Amino acid sequence: MKFTKNKQEQYVLLIKADDIQIGGKSISDWYDIYLTEAQQYNTPKKEANSIRRVSQQSQDNEQDDQLSLFPFRSKIKQYERINKEKITIPTQIKDIQVKPLSKLQRPYFSPKIGSWEIDIIFGTNPLTRRTRLYLFAININTKYLVVIPMKDKSSEQLKIALKKLIKQVYVNNIRGDGETGFKANIIKQLCDENNITSYFTSSPYTQHNRIVDSVIRTIRNGFGQDLISFANPNKMQQIVDIYNKTPHLAYQNQFTPQQVQLSRDLEGKFIRQKQQQLELQLIKQQREQLFDFKSGNILMVHVDYSRTGIRFQKQRRQFNELATFITYKNGNVVCKLLNPYEGISVIELPIYYCKFISDDLNSLPANYKSQFNISN
Repeated sequence: MKFTKNKQEQYVLLIKADDIQIGGKSISDWYDIYLTEAQQYNTPKKEANSIRRVSQQSQDNEQDDQLSLFPFRSKIKQYERINKEKITIPTQIKDIQVKPLSKLQRPYFSPKIGSWEIDIIFGTNPLTRRTRLYLFAININTKYLVVIPMKDKSSEQLKIALKKLIKQVYVNNIRGDGETGFKANIIKQLCDENNITSYFTSSPYTQHNRIVDSVIRTIRNGFGQDLISFANPNKMQQIVDIYNKTPHLAYQNQFTPQQVQLSRDLEGKFIRQKQQQLELQLIKQQREQLFDFKSGNILMVHVDYSRTGIRFQKQRRQFNELATFITYKNGNVVCKLLNPYEGISVIELPIYYCKFISDDLNSLPANYKSQFNISN
């Protein structure tokens, strides 16, 4: 337990400070020794700190004076004025953000009534290990979904499924990805016999199959973890019916895909609205001079490798490649990479992912050559 002296005892000690002897010295003498030693140890530190503080203030004042003489935000401009040396070649190529470019994206629709996107998906029953294939077909404009079971991915089975689709709904145009069965001769013959136009592309860089990919995710989410029901055609048809009778966001949740599919007026109104949006987007793209590219022009492009074999390669830039312009195709740009990868050389890109750099390779600035490792 700690005891504190009262005021009377402290007063007595102060009076007797010269009389009480400890080690041959009084308390007052010991106190004076303490003060002198404390000053010797602490004074140099205080002086050093004060000297250091004054020098730092002088340096800060000098920097403030320089900034007041050269009040530029750019470090390059400050360097040029202070060192009286002109920097003519930028040291780094400015990158371009991809997200703001979505304002130049065209609306996704088809000007033709009866246009469909198709894709083949599969579901495996975890108990029987049996795989069930489906042909997903969705109307691009009405968002009406038709799902047809298939035995396998052969062109013969695909032909049978397309015949069923043609009997159920009006088909004028078919789009799809680079599935092998889609490009078979019997499929082309079937389309010719029924006056159906087709377009199939396997480019991993263009925005095709957006509608059917989205509805496939929606249906899979509807089943959740129930893989057994997903592989059951009857359960699949029940989910498809629910989807077709649910108001769709494309129509501000006012109409269902089934209602729009049965009404040519609603589909025509949707097409006209999208065409107006398309005209506005074309004007924006013309202002950005995206239609002025000529053969041989050097473009800086954004290439999304997420669907390719090099998807795990680190990308340090958004606009990550230089390419030579070849031609326009289906509203996209076909170009050849100056630094090609294995199996990736000539690619097709959305037009708004391209930026003009120079007329040809000879006139390409040196900083672009060094940045992208382009050799003469």
